[in-house]
Amino acid sequence: MHWWKWVIILSTVASGYWWFSIQREPAQPPSRAALEPEIARLISELEQKYSAVSEWTKDLPASPYSIEMQRALIRKDGRPILFAGRITDIRQDKEHFHLDMEALWTGASLRVILDCREETIDRILSHAPRETDYLAVAQIQSVNKAQLRVDARSEGVSSTDYDDEGRSLPKVETFTELELEAGNVFIAHGECVDVRPYPLQKR
Repeated sequence: MHWWKWVIILSTVASGYWWFSIQREPAQPPSRAALEPEIARLISELEQKYSAVSEWTKDLPASPYSIEMQRALIRKDGRPILFAGRITDIRQDKEHFHLDMEALWTGASLRVILDCREETIDRILSHAPRETDYLAVAQIQSVNKAQLRVDARSEGVSSTDYDDEGRSLPKVETFTELELEAGNVFIAHGECVDVRPYPLQKR
């Protein structure tokens, strides 16, 4: 592989690693008493309706390991979790609608990717304003640290690649795989149970 191709690959890896590693200082969840009454009421409603766990962050250390995040998010009792989040993307593949959320007030950097029903997605898309925070109830199925992976494949040789006797070298194929762990950013995957927009706060 030509040297300039390696430069492109390594630059891509460095840029992606930097992007994944940039994270705001995680904020600790506010107490229930500090919340707006409308938000506190909605949290209580979702807790009761789905038997959702909202205080799953309370036993997490400042810098949790993956297994600690897994135990907090994937409950032994089978209960879903409740979290506040900000939608970063919505997309669709052949079988599912996917909702990407940045969890707020968790004390850790957490991205949550949920499979949702179409009616849930349509309700979110019709909501105004779009820049709204949400309360989500989710059944989490897996949790891992974010990783950046780059695969590169090259076939053939340059016209200037010859052996010492001037004979052209045979075509070859090279494959390179690079994988980096991106700091303390966690990614959780699961099923969407319910998503509600934050109630409008009184000014």
